[in-house]
Amino acid sequence: VDFNVEINPNYDGEYEYSAWDGSYAELPTPDAAGVITINTADQLATLLNMDPEGMTIKLGADIDMNGRALAVYADGAKGSNAPFVLDGQGHTIYNVAPKADGKFSGLFPILVNATVKNLFIEGANVMPAPATTRATTGDFYAGALAGATYGMCEFDNVVVMKSNVQGVNKVGGLVGFVAENNIKVNKCVVSYSNVGTF
Repeated sequence: VDFNVEINPNYDGEYEYSAWDGSYAELPTPDAAGVITINTADQLATLLNMDPEGMTIKLGADIDMNGRALAVYADGAKGSNAPFVLDGQGHTIYNVAPKADGKFSGLFPILVNATVKNLFIEGANVMPAPATTRATTGDFYAGALAGATYGMCEFDNVVVMKSNVQGVNKVGGLVGFVAENNIKVNKCVVSYSNVGTF
């Protein structure tokens, strides 16, 4: 067997990506098409802590959330429900650990009318808060990408790897609960992950 290997002449021997230190940064200014490109962990932390309705986001780099507890926005079922688009552009979000104090948990606890594509999630740790401290003591929906979806959501080429997703009920590697049965999934994979209830 013959192999032909070509090394990118621009590769300098080091691979850099942003790792989260617990800080937050303002989101970059949208380009002329209204697209916001996120390149750093502190920018991603800000996005995940706000309502993404109506936004179009692209990832410009791999990002490591460092396993730090991250407060995530969990009120996505309310508001205008304007479409949200996230294009990972083949990049990976590593080690995200959403801090849940309500009924839903995931990278996005709730997605409404969302399109997510070309995104890799690796090493996510999605766990409910103790029943004595979270707002809802019964149900707890969990997914690496989203705890629940509402409206029309489309997921294309989203891959979850080496992740831990745990909930009380309605748990999935990608999405915990599809609320309105309007979801399209294409070329999505969950592998080498621990998904279950307790």
